[in-house]
Amino acid sequence: MVETPEEIVSDEEIERVHGYANFGDMTKRRVVDEGVLKYALGYTSGHTQLCILVKHGLVRKPQIGSYKSTLTRKGQLYLRSLFGPASIDSILNELKDGKRLDFLDSMNAALNKKYGTTYRWKLIVNHDVIRLMLGRLVVDLHDSEANGLPSCRGAIDEVMRDLDIRRPAARQGDGS
Repeated sequence: MVETPEEIVSDEEIERVHGYANFGDMTKRRVVDEGVLKYALGYTSGHTQLCILVKHGLVRKPQIGSYKSTLTRKGQLYLRSLFGPASIDSILNELKDGKRLDFLDSMNAALNKKYGTTYRWKLIVNHDVIRLMLGRLVVDLHDSEANGLPSCRGAIDEVMRDLDIRRPAARQGDGS
């Protein structure tokens, strides 16, 4: 049986560790929950949130001058407890969705910046087509095209992998 977040990090421990840290309207528990999710996804947080997570034993102490860290075993258990009895595959897939959506929004922003446009997303769903459109870029699940991927997530992942493979070569040529 999966423990609850409160069984892994008690409310008393949260009060003791957080001290007078102020995150506005965000509860102290929410600070921990969101911090664990950030580090599980490979993001970083601010200094105070990082110190709180380290004191709880949820993330490893980063190298001096860095905020990059990874979850400890306790942090992994805490992450698992946030999702209850869901399978590991479904948890990992949910965590990837944020990066997928960030990727799509960054592609939109790059397109708009390059061409001075203000394209926005439009999802078209009718009796024979589901289409996610953005200007001239289309992810199309039209029923007459049998050679695509069965999932929009898979299609997005394929494009992201392709761009990651090509990105280092592109950087060498542009001087960055």
